[in-house]
Amino acid sequence: MTYYLIRNVANIFGKIVSSAYSRRREYGADKLAAEITDPSYMKSALLRLQEISEGRVSLQDSDREFASFKITNNFSMGNIFGNLFASHPSLEKRIAAIERIENKQF
Repeated sequence: MTYYLIRNVANIFGKIVSSAYSRRREYGADKLAAEITDPSYMKSALLRLQEISEGRVSLQDSDREFASFKITNNFSMGNIFGNLFASHPSLEKRIAAIERIENKQF
Protein backbone atom coordinates (compact mmCIF):
# COMPACT_ATOMS: atom_id res chain seq x y z
CA MET A 1 0.00 0.00 0.00
CA THR A 2 2.89 2.37 0.74
CA TYR A 3 4.24 1.73 -2.74
CA TYR A 4 0.94 2.77 -4.36
CA LEU A 5 0.68 5.86 -2.21
CA ILE A 6 4.22 6.98 -3.09
CA ARG A 7 3.64 6.17 -6.76
CA ASN A 8 0.43 8.20 -6.89
CA VAL A 9 1.99 11.17 -5.11
CA ALA A 10 4.95 11.03 -7.52
CA ASN A 11 2.55 10.90 -10.48
CA ILE A 12 0.71 13.98 -9.21
CA PHE A 13 3.93 15.95 -8.78
CA GLY A 14 5.12 14.75 -12.19
CA LYS A 15 1.91 16.01 -13.80
CA ILE A 16 2.32 19.40 -12.10
CA VAL A 17 5.89 19.72 -13.40
CA SER A 18 4.90 18.55 -16.87
CA SER A 19 2.00 21.01 -17.02
CA ALA A 20 4.20 23.90 -15.86
CA TYR A 21 6.73 23.09 -18.57
CA SER A 22 3.94 22.91 -21.16
CA ARG A 23 2.60 26.33 -20.11
CA ARG A 24 6.10 27.79 -20.33
CA ARG A 25 6.52 26.42 -23.84
CA GLU A 26 3.14 27.88 -24.82
CA TYR A 27 4.25 31.36 -23.73
CA GLY A 28 7.44 30.86 -25.75
CA ALA A 29 5.46 29.83 -28.82
CA ASP A 30 3.22 32.88 -28.47
CA LYS A 31 6.27 35.14 -28.13
CA LEU A 32 7.92 33.63 -31.20
CA ALA A 33 4.74 34.03 -33.24
CA ALA A 34 4.48 37.66 -32.15
CA GLU A 35 8.11 38.29 -33.13
CA ILE A 36 7.78 36.58 -36.52
CA THR A 37 4.58 38.36 -37.48
CA ASP A 38 3.40 41.22 -35.33
CA PRO A 39 2.15 41.23 -31.73
CA SER A 40 -1.18 42.70 -32.85
CA TYR A 41 -1.78 39.69 -35.12
CA MET A 42 -1.08 37.25 -32.31
CA LYS A 43 -3.30 39.23 -29.95
CA SER A 44 -6.07 39.22 -32.54
CA ALA A 45 -5.78 35.43 -32.92
CA LEU A 46 -5.93 34.90 -29.15
CA LEU A 47 -8.93 37.22 -28.84
CA ARG A 48 -10.67 35.20 -31.54
CA LEU A 49 -9.91 31.97 -29.68
CA GLN A 50 -11.33 33.55 -26.54
CA GLU A 51 -14.54 34.46 -28.37
CA ILE A 52 -14.86 30.90 -29.67
CA SER A 53 -14.15 29.29 -26.29
CA GLU A 54 -16.70 31.55 -24.58
CA GLY A 55 -19.33 30.66 -27.18
CA ARG A 56 -19.66 34.20 -28.54
CA VAL A 57 -18.75 32.96 -32.02
CA SER A 58 -20.10 29.72 -33.40
CA LEU A 59 -17.83 27.51 -35.44
CA GLN A 60 -18.69 26.46 -38.95
CA ASP A 61 -18.68 22.77 -39.80
CA SER A 62 -15.34 23.14 -41.59
CA ASP A 63 -13.79 24.71 -38.45
CA ARG A 64 -14.70 21.82 -36.18
CA GLU A 65 -11.88 19.66 -37.54
CA PHE A 66 -9.45 21.95 -35.70
CA ALA A 67 -11.08 21.22 -32.34
CA SER A 68 -8.72 18.28 -31.86
CA PHE A 69 -5.79 20.72 -31.59
CA LYS A 70 -7.24 21.87 -28.25
CA ILE A 71 -5.72 25.34 -28.56
CA THR A 72 -7.96 26.75 -25.90
CA ASN A 73 -7.69 25.59 -22.31
CA ASN A 74 -11.14 24.57 -21.20
CA PHE A 75 -9.58 22.56 -18.37
CA SER A 76 -8.57 25.70 -16.53
CA MET A 77 -10.99 26.08 -13.65
CA GLY A 78 -9.89 29.52 -12.58
CA ASN A 79 -8.47 28.36 -9.25
CA ILE A 80 -4.92 27.58 -8.29
CA PHE A 81 -5.41 23.81 -8.13
CA GLY A 82 -7.06 23.64 -11.53
CA ASN A 83 -4.38 25.83 -13.06
CA LEU A 84 -1.62 23.60 -11.67
CA PHE A 85 -2.73 20.83 -14.01
CA ALA A 86 -3.59 23.01 -17.02
CA SER A 87 -1.44 22.39 -20.09
CA HIS A 88 -2.02 25.90 -21.44
CA PRO A 89 -2.11 29.24 -19.66
CA SER A 90 -5.49 30.93 -19.68
CA LEU A 91 -6.23 33.01 -22.74
CA GLU A 92 -6.39 36.09 -20.54
CA LYS A 93 -2.82 35.52 -19.35
CA ARG A 94 -1.62 34.81 -22.88
CA ILE A 95 -3.24 38.00 -24.17
CA ALA A 96 -1.69 40.00 -21.31
CA ALA A 97 1.75 38.59 -22.17
CA ILE A 98 1.33 39.60 -25.81
CA GLU A 99 0.21 43.08 -24.71
CA ARG A 100 3.43 43.42 -22.69
CA ILE A 101 5.44 42.50 -25.79
CA GLU A 102 3.36 44.93 -27.83
CA ASN A 103 4.00 47.78 -25.37
CA LYS A 104 7.77 47.16 -25.34
CA GLN A 105 7.95 47.64 -29.09
CA PHE A 106 6.57 51.17 -28.97
